[in-house]
Parts: sequence; C-alpha cells; structure tokens
Amino acid sequence: MRVGILLALLLTAFLFAGCIERIGYEQATPSPLEEGTPTSTPALMTPTPPQATPTETAEATPLVTSTTATPPLERHTPNATEGTHTPTPTLPAAQERVRAYVKNVVDGDTIDVELEGGTEERVRLVGVDAPELSGNEPEEYGGIDAGWLNFWGFLVKSFAEGKLMDKHVYLEFDELAGERDKYGRLLAYVILEDGTDFNAELVKEGFARVYVEGEFAKRDEYLAYQETAQDERAGLWYYYEILSALENFTTESF
Repeated sequence: MRVGILLALLLTAFLFAGCIERIGYEQATPSPLEEGTPTSTPALMTPTPPQATPTETAEATPLVTSTTATPPLERHTPNATEGTHTPTPTLPAAQERVRAYVKNVVDGDTIDVELEGGTEERVRLVGVDAPELSGNEPEEYGGIDAGWLNFWGFLVKSFAEGKLMDKHVYLEFDELAGERDKYGRLLAYVILEDGTDFNAELVKEGFARVYVEGEFAKRDEYLAYQETAQDERAGLWYYYEILSALENFTTESF
C-alpha cells in the first residue's frame, strides 16, 4: 500500500516537471508574427497597387492646356499731354520759369495763382514791399505818413489787378530768397507774357519799396530803380514833393 502511494507521488512529480519544462519552452519560442513571417490574414496579404510612372500618367490622362496665352499686365505711363497732377513745385534752376494763371490779387505784392497742374498757391512777390491796405509802418518808407501809405495801398492793388488779374504769367524763383517765406507763400518774380518783370515795374513806378530786409539776386538792380523813382517823386514818393511844398508855403507865409 505504501509502495503504491509512493509510486503515485513519483509519477505525479514527473508529470508536473514535464509540464513546467514544456511551458518554459513555449514562452521562450518567438511567435510567427514576431519573426516577421507573413500571416495568412487576407488584409495583410493584399499587395499595394503599383504607382503609375510620369510617362504612364501622361499617356492615361493627357494634360489639358489652354491654347489662349495669358496677356501681360499693362503698365500705364502718362505722357506729357495728360493732366498729371503737379504738387507744390520744387525750387527750379536759376532763370527757369513756371507758368501760372492769376486768380486773385490780394494786395500790391501778393497774388493767388493756379499752376498748370491744378495746384493753387499764394505767391509773395520777391524783393518788393508794397503798401498795405491798412496798418502800414511809416518807418519802413522813410517816415511817410501812414494815411498816405494806406491810400497808396489801394492804388497799388488796383494797378496790380489791371496788370495781372485773369491773366497768365510766369513765376521765376530766386535761390537767395528761397522757395517760400515763413507763412508758406511761394517767393517769386512775376514775369508778364511779354517778358516784363512786374516786381521791377512796381519799384520803377513808385508803387513799392525795395524789400531790403531780405536777400535776393536782383537787390542792387531794384535799389537803382528805387533811387530813380525817389528822385523823380514817382508814385508814393510824391509825398516828399507835397511835404516840401508845405514847408515852403509855411516859410513864405510867416
């Protein structure tokens, strides 16, 4: 009896050891999937369809090209006859002139003009100083009475209107005077269509004095015109003739 039980235990141990050994062998052996062996699953075995080469694609699906060429972009270049807007003119070279149309006469030495490009500008006549319509300073004109200067302010404006209003003129700039004054006005000689220097005419006729406070190229020329006008008692300088007559009358009367 004891021998049978012992044999049964040995057989059981032998079978148990064999099972343990078999289990260890199965765990150590890699599976077919781990070794990269293709499986029989249809989805994994489906081959990837071959890609068509550029030559085959061109033969199977011909490229559709347009027979109409795309027109190039047009570039517009304005010509000289088109109304190209001209902003505020830059200072031209000496003796170069800009054509302008006089739209308004502010006073004897200031006008409003329209340039050929459509720009409107206020122009201060360079090198001259005509009497204002009011508020004149006698010391600027050698002590001439302010009332007399106010009277001549209206006469000068009337003279300028007759010569310039609604007419075309030329603006000539001066490098010494600069392009603009502190008020933003253009500084220029106003040249009539017949070539007359209107600024100089104001001085010659005694309608204005030379603006000695500023620098400009024609300064000496204008001072010579002013000296002649004063000697001849032209225009506003006739005041000295009246003053002299009054002094002589007073002396003779008393």
